Amino acid sequence: MRLRVIATALVTLGLVSSSAFAGGIGLFSAADGSSCNLNMALYVPANIYVLYLGQGGPVANGAEYKIAGMPGTFGVTFIATLVNAPNSNLNLGNAFDGVGHNVAFPAVQPFDGNGNLLLATYSMVALAAVPAGTLLEAGQRTPPTNALFPCPLITDVGFNLICQAGGDMRINGGVNCTVAVAEKTWTGVRNLYR
Repeated sequence: MRLRVIATALVTLGLVSSSAFAGGIGLFSAADGSSCNLNMALYVPANIYVLYLGQGGPVANGAEYKIAGMPGTFGVTFIATLVNAPNSNLNLGNAFDGVGHNVAFPAVQPFDGNGNLLLATYSMVALAAVPAGTLLEAGQRTPPTNALFPCPLITDVGFNLICQAGGDMRINGGVNCTVAVAEKTWTGVRNLYR
């Protein structure tokens, strides 16, 4: 019986640990990553912050991703203006253009005080009403730069490609999105079964 409890705890730890870091590349309405719900009024600029949630993960010097789910047509019913991340020296594409955005930095970037790295900011303007509960998702570039990595990804200090989970955000209400929680330790999980 005790062995089954320990095995269950190990599986739980694996799931909790991977899901806690699974935020990967997230979309947020707050620069510190504290909110992924955005109110977007007609003709009023609103910012979307694209963050690499690096807590417990490798450091990064680049990323590749796309943002899907915005209703209408890029440049016609909405405008998404890319604001380059500080220190980035290469920005190709726009995450809302149907293909994606590639960003690179001249060196590995430090995480901010929240354990995140800003990849880009998009100043969004809706030229038509955005339905309540619209879900935006960070996903793979189309097509991915490397077909062996069909995922949103980061590049690490050795320029290795590392797949990341893609986060989502809600626009104009609806079901709240979730922000990743702090990673659990083995000690904390083990103590649950004592």
